Amino acid sequence: MDIGKKLRKVIITVIVVVAALIPTMIAIAKYQSVEKTPVKEGSVSSMRLTLPDGTEKTYDVDTLCEEPSIGEDAIGYFMRLHKNAGEIMEIPDLEPGRTAVVKAVYTSYKKEYEYTYYFTSDSSHAYYTDSDGKCYRVTEQDALAFLQSSFAETLYASSVPPMMKIGEETVLPAGMKWYYQSYDDVFRETEGIPLASSVPSFLLQGPLGLVFDLEPDYLNVVMKNGGTVAYEGQLSGIRPELLTENATYSVEIDARWYQTDLRTGYGEATYRIEETVLAPVVFSIADTEVLPGEFIVISAKNAVDPEGILFSCEPAITASPVFLRDGEDYCRALLPIGIGESGKTFRIKLKYGETEQIFEVKSKDYQYTPFNNFDMPYDTAVLRSAANEQAFYDELRAVLSSASEPRHFTSEPLELPPTSNYIRYGFGRTCEVKATAVIFVSPFTHYIYLGARPDVTAVADGKVVYVGRTAMTGNTVVIDHGLGLKSVYCCMGDPSVTVGSTVKRGDKVGTIGKTGFTEYTGFAFGLYVFDTPVGPFSAQDEGILF
Repeated sequence: MDIGKKLRKVIITVIVVVAALIPTMIAIAKYQSVEKTPVKEGSVSSMRLTLPDGTEKTYDVDTLCEEPSIGEDAIGYFMRLHKNAGEIMEIPDLEPGRTAVVKAVYTSYKKEYEYTYYFTSDSSHAYYTDSDGKCYRVTEQDALAFLQSSFAETLYASSVPPMMKIGEETVLPAGMKWYYQSYDDVFRETEGIPLASSVPSFLLQGPLGLVFDLEPDYLNVVMKNGGTVAYEGQLSGIRPELLTENATYSVEIDARWYQTDLRTGYGEATYRIEETVLAPVVFSIADTEVLPGEFIVISAKNAVDPEGILFSCEPAITASPVFLRDGEDYCRALLPIGIGESGKTFRIKLKYGETEQIFEVKSKDYQYTPFNNFDMPYDTAVLRSAANEQAFYDELRAVLSSASEPRHFTSEPLELPPTSNYIRYGFGRTCEVKATAVIFVSPFTHYIYLGARPDVTAVADGKVVYVGRTAMTGNTVVIDHGLGLKSVYCCMGDPSVTVGSTVKRGDKVGTIGKTGFTEYTGFAFGLYVFDTPVGPFSAQDEGILF
């Protein structure tokens, strides 16, 4: 009797335990089934699509899809696509530019699975790979549903709306509608066109400068100054005399592209910008006839960006000008004319935006007189050598080549000793050193026998950028006068300035001396435009013209 009761209790206990385990066993079986075929209808809780243009769309069972061809249930569409697809060995080669690649990440039982879909404009060529890397061909009917949706937008080149630029800057529209020809010649509206979040500002110098990669059929421009319409009409009708210099205009541009039988896209756009009207650029060259080896000043009034100034020259010239800002209204550049460019007429073309001017600059027919009797002790003569000349340029190259703003020099003549009585040898002379048979063309003018002038003084206002010594030039000081013009004082006694100090024309920079390559007590003077030596005599006699 007791044994029977105990047996019944055991049987009942087993039945209860088994009954309790059945749901767990069912869940385990279902999870194992999901693990084997993880993405199928009913098992997916959410789907995150990454479209070809990088746009992400997330759907769950409650999120409606707005694509009529796919239906309101986006997850259901892709699940049916999987069910209808047929497995293949591999996906054929597809043209990257003509294939829309869509990635989908499915969440099923808290686990994610990534699928990749490949759609072409031909509905018979659509494929996907599942999370295990298996390949499938999508049915034409399912591919067609995708091609008729906005998801396939990137497959059609005409879905990209026209682009407007001002100079190199792309201007986003304030508003735009664009329609492109999609599958079966149906026109769809391009989605997600980037719009401007603010009104961009530009400087106007000459024409408005609008450029479209697809010219509109209709273009109307309205320019307002303080709420008053200053101009309304076609772009070609805007003339400088209609606008006020240095005034800022709000500009609204309406562009339209009409639908035609030959066009695969059409639409309209509105752009809003601000334009500040600047005075036109004016170039000038004051000194158009110079000695070879000297330099000229090129001025550009109203040029906003010195790097935008274009220079060309016929015949070609050995140096190129470097334009730098010079005050609020001007950019200027110094252009050296080479010693070997005697008797030439240069046709110089200067261009900035739409402004272009041509000048003729003549290099006088002039030859510097050779000086062939350079006699000095050997220990001094050897200081003038190719190695020491290279060491000089290596030491000073960075200083001479540096760009320099602002301009310190004026149009006043350079303050140098008189050109007669005190010069041992001058700029541009071909010299021979007897003791070493070295022949060189002098970049300096050597002043000696200064009598009552024992001091070396600055030729113009500037800033000291170098104080040092080289074997060839002895004690040396370099003063930066701005715009690339630098004066070099060599073979001196003791310098009396330090790097960073500012000097005025006539200020003392050191004493005369006999250091470096020199026969007599005095100093050697060089004038440079960046690292090109130039002659100082016209600047000494007439001043620097600009």
